[in-house]
Amino acid sequence: MFDPGFRLSLIDILVLFSGAGGAWMLYPHNPNLSIGVAFVVAHFFLFCNIIRMSRIPELIWAFSFIVLSWLSLQFEFLAWNNVLYFSVLITLALTLREIQQPCYHGVLWRRLNPQLPDWFAENVSLHKPNIEPAPPREYQCVFICGPSNQSENDSTLDWMADSSDLGHLSADVNTLGAAIAKYCEEYGVEIIPYDGRLNDMPLEEEEKYFLYTEAPAHSAPYLVDIHVKKQSGKEVCPKQNLLFPVEYGDIIYIHSTLIC
Repeated sequence: MFDPGFRLSLIDILVLFSGAGGAWMLYPHNPNLSIGVAFVVAHFFLFCNIIRMSRIPELIWAFSFIVLSWLSLQFEFLAWNNVLYFSVLITLALTLREIQQPCYHGVLWRRLNPQLPDWFAENVSLHKPNIEPAPPREYQCVFICGPSNQSENDSTLDWMADSSDLGHLSADVNTLGAAIAKYCEEYGVEIIPYDGRLNDMPLEEEEKYFLYTEAPAHSAPYLVDIHVKKQSGKEVCPKQNLLFPVEYGDIIYIHSTLIC
């Protein structure tokens, strides 16, 4: 959001009051430490609310102040007052550098950087993730086509049209068994693995076909052959493996013609 210039939030106010209170309480015990706290809090206000400085210059200043403070504590040649003087010089140098940047958006930005709106319009999109819009989904996880929702030509497989032309049932499922259960629930039919129990329907190959019973339940059952067509065009016969994994875009065909 384009919001340059001075800013002040509730968190900023709390930090300022906390820093001022801490400096005031420390002054009777350790004046140098009290001045150091006030000095750091003042720079926080300058960098974050007035100059709106970039992150790297802020870190440079913080690192420099820590190093100078450590040198002052370890060696007598660098007095505390000199630490403050050097820190102010670093502040001036970083501030001058910041206001010369094309992205400067602190106080007086209209005078110091009048081209900021143009820069913002040209560069703000660079910081957004490059996400291509997802294409609309024409279907859910898988298609399920069978006698209850698709007329099949027993002599050919021409009825295996493009997925967008199918009078299909779509479902978000992960296994063949879940897809069959969804189909049965939708159309009130029963599909169970065929075990050769019917005398007029001998089982030529074990654990391959399914017994399909139309609604109402007293309709004569018949055998179906279930195949899965992958997006690559490959057709797979999972036989009676109800745990066979199905993937996004697969088409499950329930054939009333035993094709394999």
